[in-house]
Amino acid sequence: MQYIEIAHDGALRMRQLILDLLEFSRAGRLENKPEKINLNELVEEILKLQQESINEKNARIIFSELPVIIAEKTPLRQALSNLIGNALKYQASDVIPEVKIVVQENDKHWLFEISDNGIGIEEEFQQKIFEIFKRLHNRQQYSGTGLGLAICKKIVENMGGEIWVESEPGTGSRFYFTISKQN
Repeated sequence: MQYIEIAHDGALRMRQLILDLLEFSRAGRLENKPEKINLNELVEEILKLQQESINEKNARIIFSELPVIIAEKTPLRQALSNLIGNALKYQASDVIPEVKIVVQENDKHWLFEISDNGIGIEEEFQQKIFEIFKRLHNRQQYSGTGLGLAICKKIVENMGGEIWVESEPGTGSRFYFTISKQN
């Protein structure tokens, strides 16, 4: 019975890896169909998909009136979903997760900030986490394939922006990304 569980677990991890690799390969191909996006509605949609994790951890997700922007919805949804999912995942067990989402308009781009009160990231790893298959923790601590932030980086760069993190271990992280404004 134990071998069946090991095989099943391995098959599930392999399936997730294949799905993430497929998502990574798609991230480089934008449909070039910008549309009007109500970011409040988009975030609510993402939170519904992550409701189980939010409820399980009793997390607080904080965002006020977000703007309506013109952008490509599918890749933006994927990037935000990955960042919000990571903010919920990388938490100390004795801390109630708190995730804040802020969007600011600048002259040529939109600036997104997703901050959390999670475990944080050592400065030496803050650039490396955006590389494909880069994991800072083993699978027993935190599940995942090491592709989520690489997917975010690829999406953001293809939308004319950049992504970075500011973080302090034990305090939390603030992920920022920009995307070019479209008319």
